[in-house]
Amino acid sequence: MSGLDDTLNNASGWRYSMPPPRSFTFKRQKEYQKRIDEICGTSDGRSIVKLVWAPDELHWRPHPLDQEPEGYTFPIFIYGYDEEHREVAAPRWVLLERLKTEEYAKHWETGRYSVHEGKVWDWKGPCPSERYTEMWHHADHNGECCPCRGEVCDCHESRDHCWGLYRDPDERLLDRLRRAASRIAAEEKEETINSKEATRKTLMADVSKEAFDYWLKQPRTISSGLKRTPSGLYLLN
Repeated sequence: MSGLDDTLNNASGWRYSMPPPRSFTFKRQKEYQKRIDEICGTSDGRSIVKLVWAPDELHWRPHPLDQEPEGYTFPIFIYGYDEEHREVAAPRWVLLERLKTEEYAKHWETGRYSVHEGKVWDWKGPCPSERYTEMWHHADHNGECCPCRGEVCDCHESRDHCWGLYRDPDERLLDRLRRAASRIAAEEKEETINSKEATRKTLMADVSKEAFDYWLKQPRTISSGLKRTPSGLYLLN
């Protein structure tokens, strides 16, 4: 194990823009991405779920309008700051989910600008042509790093959470994605079934009402046009 590998579970050794460990190179990342695409699919030839190295993923850095924008330089998965006050991202492999353009573009400008400390700030930058949002990071929790055990930590909120112990992307991560994909597919199927049933009931109600309204509007007699037969049936005269 290299010196870099030794620091992955020791936050005091984390630094600005850390590279991934030798155990999982960017070449392996590309190979692994193909397997993720087989599970989660692609849209317009682009991955719906993307595996990335957290220190390489950057947000737009907010800025007051009287200063030049720095652009996308703020780490998404920020852990803290180094001695030079540079943002340090957690050295973990993470998953991002692609958003459809219509999910964010329509309302992008809402809340983009506001006044802060007497200046107008641009918080989000220009609307991007492609946008991904955080899903989860890949790690182990052994009950010592935090009270949680396994692949998910739910004992903290926001940035004050446990990053767990480093783990290379593996079959466990793929299994978690398969479970998530199956759950989403089942939910979408249930929504479709419920939607169709609601539509059917609405149509039936409309048809029944239309038939009932038609029946009410038709001329009819109660008994004057009927003749009782020996068998007890009423026939029209």
